[in-house]
Amino acid sequence: MEYNVEQLEELMSLVDALGTGILLMYQLVPVGRGRSISEAALDLGANERLIRFMVDAQRSTRAIMEPVAGPQYWPFLLQRARISSGPLLRLAETVFHGCSAGRGFVYVKPNGDVWPRPFIEVSCGNVRETPFRRIWTES
Repeated sequence: MEYNVEQLEELMSLVDALGTGILLMYQLVPVGRGRSISEAALDLGANERLIRFMVDAQRSTRAIMEPVAGPQYWPFLLQRARISSGPLLRLAETVFHGCSAGRGFVYVKPNGDVWPRPFIEVSCGNVRETPFRRIWTES
């Protein structure tokens, strides 16, 4: 179910008016409290419409549009640009490697639990019991 897709044009006007540098486009991942509203998660068609909107909006806004919980955005851009091999693909694979869980990003909950992502409900340890460095290197 698409609750706010009709507000994206208005959002982009606000982003431009404020001179925003980056716009993080979060998509609902139905875990944790999100489970109770899982019907709000975008289906395949709505997800593709969002990706196409972001690509089109990026052409006219100065803000960098960054999808969160939407790793399909980067393959879409590569396919659209017909990049399937060569140095540009190798560069893209280095920069846009999909989920950053455990590769430069972790989530530390208020109780000290360390999760690889806010959307992946797996505890890798607890910083109140184990030094973070040890959790990072051994988990």
